[in-house]
Amino acid sequence: MIDEKYDRCQRFIYSPATFRARAEFRCSLNKIGDIVSRDRDIVVAVSGGSDSMALLLLCMDFYGDENLDKIHVISIDHNLRPESKEEVLLVDEFCKSKNIDFTPCSISIGPKKGNIEKRARDKRLDVYRTASNKFGCPVLLGHHANDNAETFVMKLIANPKHPSPNVMKTVEKFNFEEHCETITIVRPLLSITKDELTNVCLANNVKYCVDKSNFDTSIRRNFVRNNIMQNIYELNPSFWKTISNDT
Repeated sequence: MIDEKYDRCQRFIYSPATFRARAEFRCSLNKIGDIVSRDRDIVVAVSGGSDSMALLLLCMDFYGDENLDKIHVISIDHNLRPESKEEVLLVDEFCKSKNIDFTPCSISIGPKKGNIEKRARDKRLDVYRTASNKFGCPVLLGHHANDNAETFVMKLIANPKHPSPNVMKTVEKFNFEEHCETITIVRPLLSITKDELTNVCLANNVKYCVDKSNFDTSIRRNFVRNNIMQNIYELNPSFWKTISNDT
């Protein structure tokens, strides 16, 4: 049985509740070679939710006290909800308490109509591009196993004749032709569930935010998550395991 204790960086609780998440995170990094290593900088996108806060904790654990200066956190305020500024502040305060470099970012999505999800995604990618170029390193995102399964189902709904819809990739290159630039996005949590990531935060007594807009089922992904996926998991609780990702 694994005893609860602090691990090598004296910042991460190593316990039964966090064991699999920690192991899977490190396994994911091993699979992608030296894209992420302790002697290289990384940018970590942190929204303040349990997924990205757990990602930051896992990165801190991996890098250790002696290399925390190589972690650069960015947090994006989409200016769509009154709580968004408080969420950025939560991330700011956490990073200050751990002496981790932090950059707040504010973007404007425009009117709350049309394809707001795509506009927000494009704006975020531009922020990632700027941060990646500034520090000369990849950007790590907190997409997890449940996100991956949702994406699979959404693609299947959009094109049911497609035999194997593409799922999220652990490593993905994004080209910005207008800037003649390419950045690397890394998603090291695709084999870890939402519940496991929440447990990482709870075990480490780390606060996180809950985005109430995630329950707005007028947004397609939220409808899939809150209705279709719940039914799928009732039939097959391990459905997320059947969705592989292409590193």
